[in-house]
Amino acid sequence: MKTIEKIQLDGIDVNLEISLLEYGIAWFKTANEITFIYSTGIDENCDCSNFCLSSFDLKTNVKEEFDFVDWQSFCGFAGIDESNIQKMPIEQVIPSLVMHEGTQNIFGTIYCEGLTFDELKEKYSI
Repeated sequence: MKTIEKIQLDGIDVNLEISLLEYGIAWFKTANEITFIYSTGIDENCDCSNFCLSSFDLKTNVKEEFDFVDWQSFCGFAGIDESNIQKMPIEQVIPSLVMHEGTQNIFGTIYCEGLTFDELKEKYSI
């Protein structure tokens, strides 16, 4: 028997399928951490595909964690005042960081195919 994990997924778009297939990112929180579900590829229809997970402590200092980022450039790209970055929830910063720096630079190198969208839907009841 398969187990479906009941989690509260959020994403860039109110529609989770759009968040995952078009933007390639969604997330869910637990008491102490946030887990991002992110795309590692594009399929023949130009939809995001093959999803992996990466978790961060909710108290992560993003400027320390991603000390390689040119924060002035990033803030100009994202339209964020640099003095506000540490005050923002991590789920507001990471998607823009991924767009600016790339998935591999933010989430690291992956060594597996990940889950297909259909597997993701089944596992998390999307």
